[in-house]
Amino acid sequence: MIAEPLTRPMCSPVGGGAAAAIVVSERKARELGLMGKAARVISSTLRSTWPRDGEEEPGLTERCASDAYELSGVGVERA
Repeated sequence: MIAEPLTRPMCSPVGGGAAAAIVVSERKARELGLMGKAARVISSTLRSTWPRDGEEEPGLTERCASDAYELSGVGVERA
C-alpha cells in the first residue's frame, strides 16, 4: 500500500526509459531529402515489465531496440 487505496502497481513504477535523436548536418539532410522537415519520427516503441525479485527483466532494452528497428525498416548498418 502506498496511500490508501493506492497500491504500488497503481502508481508510477520505478524504472528507466530511453530516447534517441539522430542529428545530421545540413548537407546530409539535403542528401537524404529531409530539408524543411524539422523532425521525422519513423518508429516508436513502448514496453514495460514488473521487476521480479527486484530485478528488471533481462533483455528489455534490446527488445525495444529490435522492435524500433523492425518498425522503421532501418538498421544499425544504415548509420
